Amino acid sequence: MNTFLDKIQPLLGPDLTTYDPYDLWKTRLGLWLKKIYYEKGRITTPLVAPFFILDAYAPGLIRAFINPQEYPIVRAFAVMSALNFHELTSDEKYLDLACNSAQWLVNNRIEGYHGACWGINFPWMTKTGYYSPTTPFITHTPYCVEALLKFSDVINDKKSLETALSSLG
Repeated sequence: MNTFLDKIQPLLGPDLTTYDPYDLWKTRLGLWLKKIYYEKGRITTPLVAPFFILDAYAPGLIRAFINPQEYPIVRAFAVMSALNFHELTSDEKYLDLACNSAQWLVNNRIEGYHGACWGINFPWMTKTGYYSPTTPFITHTPYCVEALLKFSDVINDKKSLETALSSLG
């Protein structure tokens, strides 16, 4: 019998490569278009508009040319969800899925900063400039920290605890 949890399980891993709503804008062309739009303004609309329309109305077409990838925030949500399902069912398979994503978070944190941190994992252009895939974001790091802290609480994993706490100090 297929239950709701059977249908959810593939969404928890182990393969969590996925597409992002900003896939088109993280390409070299997308980054360039955003940069000139931010620099020159509305005069660039004829250049940017076709790209925007393609992004808004044909995301399936775009995905034929862009590979899915891993995102730290997806892994953090997978840890939290798997732990919640384990709490509901006591099924060990959810602990295994949480463990897989927690290990991914520990192994894929951004290096070179004081403590563990995570970002959006793709290049991004804003009005204030370019952000590399290895730029940590305060909007993503707390989700990863929370996931690692909860994982550590549930299975008493010291590496997850140390990684999470390193971002707080």
